[in-house]
Amino acid sequence: MGGVVVSTAYSYLGQCEMSHMVGSQGSPKVSKGMVTTLLDRFRSPIIEKLHFAVFLPNLTSLERIAPTVCRILQNGHELTITVQRLGDTRGLGSNKEQYLNHGCHFHYIVSSDAGDGYERDILALASSWCGPVPLRDKILVFGGGSNGSWYNSVLKTRVCATTVIYLQDKDLGSSEWLSMLTAEEWRAWDKPTIELAVITHDRPWSLQRLLDSVKRAHYFGDTVNMVINLEQTADQETRRIAEGFTMGSIESRISVRHRIVYAGLMTAVVESWYPHGNHSYGVILEDDVELSPLFYAWIKFCVLRYRYGTPSKDASPLYGISLYQPKVTELHMEGRRPFNARDLFAKANIEHPHTPYLSQVPCSWGAVYFPEHWREFQQYLSLRLSEHVMPATDIVVPNLRSNKWSRSWKKFFNEMVYLQGYVSLYPNYEYFVSLSTNHLEVGEHVPANINQEKQSQYFLPLMQEPEIAKRYPGTELGVKLLDLPLSDLPKWADLPTLDLWGGISTLERLRDVGLERRVNMSVCQFDETQPSALQYLCPPKEVLRPGVSHKIVYDSSTEDDDPDLMQG
Repeated sequence: MGGVVVSTAYSYLGQCEMSHMVGSQGSPKVSKGMVTTLLDRFRSPIIEKLHFAVFLPNLTSLERIAPTVCRILQNGHELTITVQRLGDTRGLGSNKEQYLNHGCHFHYIVSSDAGDGYERDILALASSWCGPVPLRDKILVFGGGSNGSWYNSVLKTRVCATTVIYLQDKDLGSSEWLSMLTAEEWRAWDKPTIELAVITHDRPWSLQRLLDSVKRAHYFGDTVNMVINLEQTADQETRRIAEGFTMGSIESRISVRHRIVYAGLMTAVVESWYPHGNHSYGVILEDDVELSPLFYAWIKFCVLRYRYGTPSKDASPLYGISLYQPKVTELHMEGRRPFNARDLFAKANIEHPHTPYLSQVPCSWGAVYFPEHWREFQQYLSLRLSEHVMPATDIVVPNLRSNKWSRSWKKFFNEMVYLQGYVSLYPNYEYFVSLSTNHLEVGEHVPANINQEKQSQYFLPLMQEPEIAKRYPGTELGVKLLDLPLSDLPKWADLPTLDLWGGISTLERLRDVGLERRVNMSVCQFDETQPSALQYLCPPKEVLRPGVSHKIVYDSSTEDDDPDLMQG
């Protein structure tokens, strides 16, 4: 298990190539996790080879990014590392420095450049990458104390790179997931724009906690786009926190909106974000949510994999990505039930019970929504609330508890996903470690007398950076983002699928059930021209049959005696 030795992709006078052995006592110390990773690699499909160039300011940065470097090499990619002499008192003239527990062997180059501009290194890289015989996809990574001004489209063109990213020093230790991106996903790195939509009213302590968690997170060189939506009745302290919030050294665009007419939670959520194109993604965040430092890594990883690395026609039913992994199902008519996806999948003999999965249930406690589906939902909701074709209290989904949630946007979202066969991606980590949690603070859908037992059903531990993560039994570095089947996000076809009630199903079955319901409850006449807004209630004209009953069941009960805590 000696490791991998990588030759440099470029070299020139004044640079000293340094050999570096990861391990101790002069030989590699191979961790249990490394053995698992190597076994996973041998079982995984061959990944298209990439060329990486990593620029770092000192050995401390190299130590932080070492797990990422090792996994890049284990995946068979080529890699060159350039380390400057900035702020490192140990010196780079020795080849005796050693890291522990990563179990791989790599070389790095000591840069002769003074300062942190990397000018000579960039010239050498351009000469190599832009030669007469172009290399394959090339990824340029600046890390640690590097000058962020290099991270721009001009540099990307200058060195003929597929992608250029700038990692802050705090991002380095949490960047291992980057090593699992495919060439196609790297090409799409700059395409998605992820926008945070925060919804707040009169809980300044909640808003402060949420914003603090946003600020602690890792963004891997991306600009943070955020809108803080204030209700008309927001108090002075809440307004002060919103108006004064900044992301510090992280590049960001932050705006604040304040309603002049009271809207209520359903309107506040639905109008908090609207996509400006099909590469626009909205993260809906109510103020009693708290985020993991790795929430953005989960989002970016999943968006790149299932929106850009998967054929669009295959993943078209995917409407979003949840940050939260539920311990309870809420939609049975009898009320809430305990839920554990791992136990469910183990009983069903699914090969990897810890796999992420698809579920029709929308999440209101931290989730990403996709542009096409969110636009569709707004059209659907507008049609339903207008009561143009049917009363808003009429039942669309039989035997669903949310039919009684008269003030919840999720009632209508559940209808849409049921009729269309849509699904969201959910995490499924051990010990319910999650990318978001909810503090169940008193609000429109949470009563003041909520007890601790109910709170414990919804509060989840947040995933942390490896160096501070809780060491759960059986884990070496806590629960990590790549604790996935084969240490990677599964192929689209391998994701298990659940219906609104938490039962195992298939995408084909969900689509057929929704279509059948649209046929049987349709308010459209057989020969009627369908306005675009009606397409979400009406089946395609070719499947409409003359003589089908158009009767819709009326629900006489409009409120739920046991208020749902996940209405959102």
